[in-house]
Amino acid sequence: MASAQHARESALRDGPFALVVADQQLPDGQGLDLLCAPLWPDSARVLMSGSNEPSLALRARRLGLRAFLPKTLKPQRMLDVLGSVLEGNNWFERDDAVAPTLTERQLAVLKRAAQGQSNRAIGEALGVGERTVKDHMTLIFQRLEVANRAQAVARGAELGLLQPNPPAQPGCR
Repeated sequence: MASAQHARESALRDGPFALVVADQQLPDGQGLDLLCAPLWPDSARVLMSGSNEPSLALRARRLGLRAFLPKTLKPQRMLDVLGSVLEGNNWFERDDAVAPTLTERQLAVLKRAAQGQSNRAIGEALGVGERTVKDHMTLIFQRLEVANRAQAVARGAELGLLQPNPPAQPGCR
């Protein structure tokens, strides 16, 4: 489809579809936004992009899409993946599309660390002791497989963990 608007019109006129594939960069919007529209409730939704950015694949997975296809895939491989998606499978090429699991409290600590807050300030803001914050940071380092605070913040940003939680969009979970 040439644009998000064209895809919306086609969904209303010709849908439903078993499979919907959208490029992330559309002339009039972003593929993730289009795929999260309530136009495709029973469709297998797949995002395609020229960017192999880990956070984009992670966002696609978190929003309930079935696959993230980098445009660098060979055509036959792409067809194989789409066939697999139609059979009910998910496909994300990179292992880091599955983000390390952090608890809500660990995410809160990491986000405040990214803002440059000290352990003491984080503890005061979250109503816990400085020692508890240090314990959370140690677990964050382990789960993100990093050695220090700066690396944790960089890895968290790369994985999209530091983005504010977007409001729930119809059609996406």
